[in-house]
Amino acid sequence: MYRILSFIILFYISMWAKPSGVIEPLNTEVAELFEIKTFCVSGNGKKKAKEFMSNSLCGEVEQLDSIKELQHRWFQIHIALPKIKSDTQSVFYTLDGNAFFPMILNLVSADIDMYDKLPLIVAIGHDSPLAFDRVLRSYDYLPFVPRDSILMQRVDETGGADQFLDFITSQVLPFIVEQYGTPKKQLLFGHSFGGVFVLNTLFNQKGGFTHYASASPSLWIDKGQLIKNNVRNSTEYLNVKLFLTYGSLERHTQKTTQANQVFQAQDLDIDEIVEMLKIQIPNGVNYQEFANQTHGSSIPYALKWSLYEFMKQD
Repeated sequence: MYRILSFIILFYISMWAKPSGVIEPLNTEVAELFEIKTFCVSGNGKKKAKEFMSNSLCGEVEQLDSIKELQHRWFQIHIALPKIKSDTQSVFYTLDGNAFFPMILNLVSADIDMYDKLPLIVAIGHDSPLAFDRVLRSYDYLPFVPRDSILMQRVDETGGADQFLDFITSQVLPFIVEQYGTPKKQLLFGHSFGGVFVLNTLFNQKGGFTHYASASPSLWIDKGQLIKNNVRNSTEYLNVKLFLTYGSLERHTQKTTQANQVFQAQDLDIDEIVEMLKIQIPNGVNYQEFANQTHGSSIPYALKWSLYEFMKQD
């Protein structure tokens, strides 16, 4: 019975949680709309220019036993400065930069008329040839989570979220300010494990982000304790804006699959999550559900919607 249930769960995870692993090529229109630069930035502050979308890495291929030594690691920072409708006092940061940087630029170029202004777009990517490097993102995006469940046994090592946030606040944000000036507002976007990182950052209140976008956060990884503990321990209201998104099929599959007998024991209902967050962020939570979209297919919708909502607000 255990083997059967394990197989069902693993099959369910693979179908529900896996976005495309392909890095999109940039549309030809993107070059007309944005000036693009890529830099290698290390954990100890070293910086060097890099050609965007080249096959070369900033450093050596990351090894499992070295990922905890963040000061010796490299990250790829992709920057898009709008050539038209530019509002560089607004900065849109996104995690999973290898995949999401070309994706968001292609989305904008395909529907440029919907935006009155465009922010500076900064994508923080791992120094990896992969769109989503599973090992690196699990460690960097998630706080330590005990591997005491069937689901967590399928997740790589966790626990580096605090030092990764320190890297963003001590290296990436000051570098962008140095190059482009101090913004009036800035948003941090993350999906799945990145969505968990965004929520964690929101409650830590580090980095001075005014807006947060958490797309399909994988709250099952800690049985919802991230939200519960942060709401319970927070002593004051947060004067920020939070965009929270899900694909409707995430909700649907969670309520109809046999495997979800395990998921339901570890997850919070999304409606409950929204209500808990509203306690700490009065009038600042904006929830959007995308019809007929899954955990993976909802990504472009979440990116596009978050960017649009971010630029609508002061």
